[in-house]
Amino acid sequence: SGKWRWMQGRHLPFERDVDGALTQVIGVIEDVTSRRELQDAIQAERDFAQVVLTTLGQGVTVMSADGTCEYINPAGAQILGIDSIADLVSVDLMGIAEAALSVEAMADIRDFADHPRLLRFDSHYRRIDGQVVDLATVVTPRFQDGVLVGTVTVFSDVTERKVMERKLAQAL
Repeated sequence: SGKWRWMQGRHLPFERDVDGALTQVIGVIEDVTSRRELQDAIQAERDFAQVVLTTLGQGVTVMSADGTCEYINPAGAQILGIDSIADLVSVDLMGIAEAALSVEAMADIRDFADHPRLLRFDSHYRRIDGQVVDLATVVTPRFQDGVLVGTVTVFSDVTERKVMERKLAQAL
């Protein structure tokens, strides 16, 4: 058909002569083109997702069920004032969040394990450099085989908007 195919072959010694020299082998050749095409498609999807996460202007974190950061995108690290993304992976972000969130937001987060659902809240976050930023945050549960294994959190720096809202409220 004029199309390239991916083949995989395996062989085993089958017969030897009296001196032990190999005289016959048995082998199988298998067409693995569909498997290879599927692997290529999965890799292309991963590459696309990585480009989106890397260039997105919002912060994205992937957290384990115990609150440990498994992934943060570059925008997230920049918003939080983190110099190295590697410094944040494996950090307990829940401990950091407790200091920044309102009592109501923390109550929702603590209740999250028993009642996983989409959470939306605003918070203040004190960066390492001491600057306080206002964040708009959405937390989504992450399930595997019906079991809550963590969350995906998307957050935006809304500090400028909040400053403008406060100025507008004072002006009225």
